[in-house]
Amino acid sequence: MGKEKKEKTTDKKIIASESSIIRITILVSLLICTAALGGYLAGSSKTIDKIVFNHETGEKNKNFFKSSEQPSNEIGETNQNAINPLDLTKSLNTTGKAYSNAKETQEDIGLTIKVSGNSAVLITDPKFCNLAAIVCGPEPYETEIRNFNGKIASGFVGEVGQSIQGTRLFYLMEDGTVEYTRVFAKAEDSNGNFYYVMNYAQETENGQVTSTYFSSQGKVPGVKDVYKIYLADVSVENGGGYRTTIAATKDGSFYDLGEIVK
Repeated sequence: MGKEKKEKTTDKKIIASESSIIRITILVSLLICTAALGGYLAGSSKTIDKIVFNHETGEKNKNFFKSSEQPSNEIGETNQNAINPLDLTKSLNTTGKAYSNAKETQEDIGLTIKVSGNSAVLITDPKFCNLAAIVCGPEPYETEIRNFNGKIASGFVGEVGQSIQGTRLFYLMEDGTVEYTRVFAKAEDSNGNFYYVMNYAQETENGQVTSTYFSSQGKVPGVKDVYKIYLADVSVENGGGYRTTIAATKDGSFYDLGEIVK
């Protein structure tokens, strides 16, 4: 009996020892795994997993980049694309003139430019015919505008001077330049008297006019980086004043278009 008890006690000690060894082995394994995981996280902390969800397609776009390479030019890009308020003291091509009352709204003189891609038409209302003392029908009519040098962003019926003959059609192009058309052309009769006629171009066949249209007269020289066109009042140093059309750039400066295409 004593011998059997001794053997049982020894067996229990062996089992307890084996259990301790197993526990220690598991603990050591856990410590090793924890250390390895910590090293992995430390080593990979410089990597950011950025997932962008596209609400239109319902797809996720995963973009990996190092933290040291994260975009740092957000402010620069914002400043680059920012549009500063129009500053009427910053004319790029005139001096000695004071500008005021800039407005985006065109005067209602009965002319409207309708733009579609790289083509446009001018809609003429009888109101304009009355103002310009020209003969036209009782209903609005359209005249095609041709010969653009690119795609048109918008059209603007501008003014230069104090009379209806100073009407200009301006076209803001998608590349930031501006093209133009004079609505009126100066003509001369046999007695040497000057008068104004509509500045139509003509298509002819066998000496007969088959159609009339307006034509872009090209880009306003030297004008670039424009994002919007305005009407503005001008006062000069000697006390005179008139209306002009200006083209604003994103930095707040502007071109006096009327000074270039008088």
